[in-house]
Amino acid sequence: MNISGNGSPVLLIEDLVVEIPLSIRKRVHAVSGISMNIYPNETVGLVGESGCGKSTTGKAIIGLVRPTSGYIRLNGHDVIGLKGKPLRQARRNAQLVFQDPISSLNPRRSILKTIVEPMAVWSMGTPAKRREKVVELLEQVGLDPALIADRFPYQLSGGQCQRVSIARALALSPALLICDEPVSALDVSVQAQILNLLHDLQDQYKMAMLFISHDLSVIRNMSDRIAVMYMGRMCEMGPTTQVYNEPLHPYTRMLLDAIPNPESISTHSNLIPGSATPELSSPPPSPEGISSPLHPPSGCRFHPRCPYADISCQTTQPEMAEVRQRHLVACHHPVGQINHTAEIGLNGGSSG
Repeated sequence: MNISGNGSPVLLIEDLVVEIPLSIRKRVHAVSGISMNIYPNETVGLVGESGCGKSTTGKAIIGLVRPTSGYIRLNGHDVIGLKGKPLRQARRNAQLVFQDPISSLNPRRSILKTIVEPMAVWSMGTPAKRREKVVELLEQVGLDPALIADRFPYQLSGGQCQRVSIARALALSPALLICDEPVSALDVSVQAQILNLLHDLQDQYKMAMLFISHDLSVIRNMSDRIAVMYMGRMCEMGPTTQVYNEPLHPYTRMLLDAIPNPESISTHSNLIPGSATPELSSPPPSPEGISSPLHPPSGCRFHPRCPYADISCQTTQPEMAEVRQRHLVACHHPVGQINHTAEIGLNGGSSG
């Protein structure tokens, strides 16, 4: 994987807003003004807890969810401004690999017909050429065409179905591949195989990739840059190594602290009740709990859970700003700049 900051980005998002109406007065604020870009042959990992809006962002890029406002430019085309045939042509440049590999495939269609369909829709080559392409794609994703092509999804394992989904996504040679939790439903050993496959295919096709996951360990191994979302807003974005080693947002620190440490588990596996437990590198969250996306809090949306929140966090929304080179954060007082003598809990120090 290579970080390419030169040239035009494959994907450019500016102030994307997605609000889902539930009734006349109720709206889910799924995505609230996020901006990001992805360059050719680059992988950006989009991470956050369930319900933060990361999957909605991926679906909005390819038009499965209609954005409320904002700007999406995909491979040189303004996706939101297009309609009809021009929109369909632009959407060819981005393909989606879904979270559930089995339900994402038509159970009444053979694997051959599943992969042929997108090429047939766009009249790519002759039927014979399309079949040759299917054989090539199945071999690229590590499946034997002679054994797999005439089977149906229910006859395959979860890992095999996900490989078929990847082959189908590559059939149109997209400039951007969106992977929405592509390994969360798979066994650990199969996860490693799929991740290695995606890595190899990206190098081969030189495509950009948006990798959506809640698993930070997976994101770390796959991504050149990491974007962290919380309640529809972008909290932090930067090179993978910087975000992991020197996180700037308190929410990012809490996500990293939640990653199980095998050494810590081994060391403390025999602790008796009442004995000391491993100390986290950041204070515990506020007991006020998580806010609702129906009524997001004012100011910084993380401030009800942030142990460093002050009055400015409660009243003023922080904007994304570059604190280090190519490392941006939306926080009034980034973690690296906190005066640790004032870290005495909520309203005792700096912000979220």
